[in-house]
Amino acid sequence: MKARFWPEDGMDDEAVMARVREALDGIIDHRDPGYPLILSFPMTRPLDIAVQAFQAVLPRQANNIITTTNCDGEPEWAGTRELERQALYMAAELLGMQDPPAQCDGYITPGGTESVLQGLWLGRNRLIQSGARRIAILTSVEAHYAVMKGADLLGIGRGARDSLPMDDGYVAVKYERGRTGLALCPILPDGRLNPEMFYEELLALLAEGFDGIIVVANAGSAHIGAVDDLPAMQAYLEQARGDFPDMQTYIHVDAAFGGLALPFIEDAPLDWTFATPAVDSITLDPHKFGMAPAPAGMFLTRKGHMDSVCHMISYLHEGRDDTISGSRSGAAAVACWAAFSAMGRSGYRDLVARMLELKRLLLKGLAQFPQLEVIDSPQNTFGLCIAESVDPPTRSRLGELFNDSSRYVLRYSHLPVGTHEGWDVCRPVYKVLVMPHLDEAKVGMFIADIASCLTNEPD
Repeated sequence: MKARFWPEDGMDDEAVMARVREALDGIIDHRDPGYPLILSFPMTRPLDIAVQAFQAVLPRQANNIITTTNCDGEPEWAGTRELERQALYMAAELLGMQDPPAQCDGYITPGGTESVLQGLWLGRNRLIQSGARRIAILTSVEAHYAVMKGADLLGIGRGARDSLPMDDGYVAVKYERGRTGLALCPILPDGRLNPEMFYEELLALLAEGFDGIIVVANAGSAHIGAVDDLPAMQAYLEQARGDFPDMQTYIHVDAAFGGLALPFIEDAPLDWTFATPAVDSITLDPHKFGMAPAPAGMFLTRKGHMDSVCHMISYLHEGRDDTISGSRSGAAAVACWAAFSAMGRSGYRDLVARMLELKRLLLKGLAQFPQLEVIDSPQNTFGLCIAESVDPPTRSRLGELFNDSSRYVLRYSHLPVGTHEGWDVCRPVYKVLVMPHLDEAKVGMFIADIASCLTNEPD
C-alpha cells in the first residue's frame, strides 16, 4: 500500500524547516507588537533565559521520570532532577511551607490538567486508605474542566448537564443532581463558590452514603480569577462532621493561574496555601504568569502523600513511580528553575505590581461605559460582560467587536446570573487577563475601540 503521509525518501532539512515556518505563521507570538490584542489567553511571552535553558536540555533527552522529591531516580539525569527539586522547593516555600525538603513532595507536570488529575487520584486513594467506602468530589461550577475529566476517569461521575440556548448568547443550564459522586456548587456574583450551597451539596452527598469527600477549591478560577472562601468551606465541613463523624476529606486547591500572582499581591487572600493545615495539594502553572515555556505545570503536595499512588517499576533504578506522566521532560524542569531563579521574588513582585497598574488603567477606562459590567477578582484578571439593559443593536455591535479575531484574542464563557424553573440562567462573560505582553498602548487601543463602537452608530 502506498503511504499517504510518510515521504518515501525523506525531506531535506531546508524543506522541513520551510514547512515548520509556514506552520508558525498562524501561531500567537506574544513578542510581536503588531499581533492582535491578546486578552483571554493565560500564557505570555516566556523569559528568554527560560527558553535558552529549555533548548539547552533538549538534545540530551533528559527524562525526569519518578518524583524527584522522594527518591533520587535514574543517575544519568541527576542534574536536571536536582533543578526540578529546587524549583519545586521554591514554589512550596512561596506557598507556605517552612521546610520544603522535609515537607514537600511533587513534580513538574505538562500543565494544570494533569496536576488536577494527580490531586484527584491522590485524594481518592488516600480517602480509601483512611477507610472511606464511597468517594465524592465537591467543587464549584467554575472549577476547571479537568475536575470533570478526573471525576470521569476515576469513575466518580461525569458532571452531566442539560443546556438550552437563549437569546443574546445566554444559555439555560441544569446540572445532574444525586446520581453520581460529582457535585458542582453554585457561585456568588463575583465567581466564588457559594459556601451555603456548598454545605447543602455536602449534606446531600453525605445523606446519599458518600463518606469520602474530595474538595477542589479555586485560587484564581480559570475564567475570571475568583478565589473561593476556603475558611468558610472548612467551617461547613467541620459542622457536617458533627452529624457524620466517619466523613473523611481531602482538599486540593487549583491555583494554576493565581498561584504565582496572589502571593505577591498585598492583602490578597492566602488562606488556600500550605500554611492552612487542611490543604493537601495544590496545582500551579509556571507556564502562565511564571513565564516559563510550555509545557510546565506543577503538582505540590505534603511529604508522604505520594505513597498512596506509588507503583513499583522493575526497570527503574529505584523501582518506584507515583506520577501520571511517567516519563517527563527534564527541559521543562530546568526552564522552571531558570525562570524562578532569574526573576527572584522581587522580579515577580514588580511584575505583578505592573500588571495590577495596567489592570487599574483598564478598569478606569471601562468605567466610562455603562453598557459594560465588570466582575472583578483579587488578581490581574476580571470578567467583562455586556449589561443586561443594553439594547439589541448595541449588544450586537459590541459582540462583533469583541469577537473580531483579526484584532482580538478575547474569549467568553457563561456564568450564572439567575434561576428560572430549576434552570441556571447564564450570560456570556469575557475573560480579561492582564499579562506581561500587554502595555498601556494596547490597553488604550482596546478602550478606544469600545468608545468608537458605542459612538459611531450605523445610519
